[in-house]
Amino acid sequence: MTNYIKNRIKQFWSACDGSATIETVLIVPVFMLLMFVTVDAALTFSNHTQVMRTVHDVNRQLSVGKLSSESDVVSEIQAQLLRLSPNATITALIDNGTITSNVSFPLSDILAFGSMSNFDEYTLNVEATNYIEY
Repeated sequence: MTNYIKNRIKQFWSACDGSATIETVLIVPVFMLLMFVTVDAALTFSNHTQVMRTVHDVNRQLSVGKLSSESDVVSEIQAQLLRLSPNATITALIDNGTITSNVSFPLSDILAFGSMSNFDEYTLNVEATNYIEY
């Protein structure tokens, strides 16, 4: 009986069955977390760029006379960003021949997976200023 137990213990320690499973169980969660954080960061940068482009384009519309007032600028920016950030705060100011628009929105609005939840309380701000040409 003692030899049987010794042989079973020896076989157990020398067996390689399941070694790939253990490595996978250890590596996959870390890899998935890294992937989610990377995707969240990439989408955050992409959405920030989209907001910058929208604010600049709408300012340009007022600059060339397509829009006529600050409220038109705010309405147009809000309409274009509604899908991206419903909690955005938008202001526009016409002063000394320039239009300055500012958009602030919580970072949590544009995170895809929420893997960067430590940054939820942060706010992204985008500001653009254009000369009025008409």
